[in-house]
Amino acid sequence: MSDLDLVGVSVGIGTDAAAAGADALWTADLFAAGQPPRFVHPLLRSAVYVQLPSGARSRAHARAARLLSAEDAEPEQVAAQLLLCEPAAEPDAVAALRGAAAAALRRGTPETAVSYLRRALAEPPVGSARAAVLGELGGAERIARDPAAEAHLEQARRASTDPIARARLAAQLADVLFYAGDLARCAEVLRVGLNDLGDRDPDLAVRLHTLTTTVEGNFGWPTPAPEVALKRLRELAARGLPASRCARLVLAHLLAVRGDSCHQVAALVEQGLDDGRFLVEETCEALPTALAVWALICIDDLDRADVLIEAMLVDAQTRGSVVGFVAATGRRGAVALRRGALAEAEADARAAFTLAKEHDLTLGIPLQAAFFGLTLLERGELDEAAAVVEGVTQDPTTMTPYLPTSCRHAAASAWPTPNAFRRSRICAAADNSPRTSNNTTPTGSPGAQHWRSRWQANTRAKHENWPKPNWNWPATRARPARSGSPCALKAS
Repeated sequence: MSDLDLVGVSVGIGTDAAAAGADALWTADLFAAGQPPRFVHPLLRSAVYVQLPSGARSRAHARAARLLSAEDAEPEQVAAQLLLCEPAAEPDAVAALRGAAAAALRRGTPETAVSYLRRALAEPPVGSARAAVLGELGGAERIARDPAAEAHLEQARRASTDPIARARLAAQLADVLFYAGDLARCAEVLRVGLNDLGDRDPDLAVRLHTLTTTVEGNFGWPTPAPEVALKRLRELAARGLPASRCARLVLAHLLAVRGDSCHQVAALVEQGLDDGRFLVEETCEALPTALAVWALICIDDLDRADVLIEAMLVDAQTRGSVVGFVAATGRRGAVALRRGALAEAEADARAAFTLAKEHDLTLGIPLQAAFFGLTLLERGELDEAAAVVEGVTQDPTTMTPYLPTSCRHAAASAWPTPNAFRRSRICAAADNSPRTSNNTTPTGSPGAQHWRSRWQANTRAKHENWPKPNWNWPATRARPARSGSPCALKAS
C-alpha cells in the first residue's frame, strides 16, 4: 500500500481524493514536492496539528497505527503512532509496543524502550501480559539505570504466577539493589528467589546461588566465613552447567584478591569466559564479568584483561548499558594505572567516576573514587585526590574496602615529607570514611571480623615489599622500586 493509499484509508476519503488534496496543497506551497506527502516546514505542520481537537488527533493516530500494523510496518513506526493516542485497552497495541521496545533494546537505546513499555503499561495490559510488561519495563530501566527499575521489577515479581519467571526477576532486582548499595536486601531477594525456585531449574539455581555467595562472600554484608564461600563456589563451579561459568569467574576473583591459589586463576577465568560466549550471553553487566577483570589484574595478566575490557566496552555501547560502561572504563583506567600510563588512567578513571555519580551507582562510587584518587595521587594532584576521597559519603553498608585501604596506603607511601600535610588529609578522609567503622557488618559474625582484620592489616602496612592482603592496588610499573602483583609477592 502506497503512502497516498494509507492517507486515504486513514481519513476515509479514498486514494484518488487523497491525491487530489495533496496536489492542491502542493499548488498552495503548503506541501513539499515528491513522496511521501509532507508539509514544506515542520512549523507549518505543527500549526495545523495543534488546531485539531485532541480526540480527533488521538483517533487518527490509532487508525494510523492499525493500518501500519496491518501492512507489517516496522514495530517502531507503529509505536510512534501509539505514543500519540489515548490508551484503549487494546491487546494489539500492547503487543506492538512490546515489539518496538525489544527492537529498541537490540539497537542499544534502552531509554526509548522504556518510553514504549510505559505506554504499554498505560494501555493497560491484562492478565499475564501485565506481569510480562512490568518485567520488560523493569529490565529496560535496569539497563538505563532508571530509578523506577526497582519498583517495576518488584511489581512484576509479585504479579507473576510462574516460579521460574519470579526467580529470573529476582536476579534482575538483586542487580538493581546491588548497585544501589542495598546489599542486605539484595541477598534477601536472592534467597527468596532460590526458595521459590526449588528444584525446577537447576541451572538458574546455580546462577542464584553464585550471586548470593558473591554478595555475601565478597562484599561483606552479611557474610559467612570466606572459607565457606570458597567451598560453595568450588562446588558450584564443578557442576558443569552453563551457570557454573559464573561460579568459576567469581571463584577466580575471590582466589586472586586473597592471594590464594593464584596459579588457578587464569584457567578459571578462561573456563568461565567460554571463548567469549559468557559475555555474549550474560552481557557486560553481569557481575562475574567485572570480577573476572579484577582477577586478571590481580595476577598481572594485563593483556588478557585488556581484551576482556574492550569486549565489555563494545557490548556496553551496543546495549546502551550505563553499568557496563562504568565497569569497563573504570577497569581500563585501572590497567593503565598499573602500567604507568597515567594520562590514560586519569581520563578513564574520571569518566567512570563521573558517570557513576551521575547515575547514583551507590556501590560503584566508592570503588571508582578509590582508583580515581589513586591515579590523581600518582600524578601528584594531592588536593584533588583528597577532595575526591572526602566527597564519598555513602552509607557504611554500601562502602567497599578499596577506599580506605587503597587511598590511605598510597598516600602514606608514595610521596616525600614536603607533602605531609596534604597526605594527612587523604589519610584522614580514608580513615574516617564509613567503611572503616566497626559497624559495617554484624560485629559478631566471623566474616565481619575477618574483613576488619584485613583492612586493619592493610592500613598498618608501611613498606611496599611487605606482602599484604590484595585489596590494595599494586604499584604502577612506572615506579620500578615498587612491588609487583600481590600474587607474585606471595609466590616469592
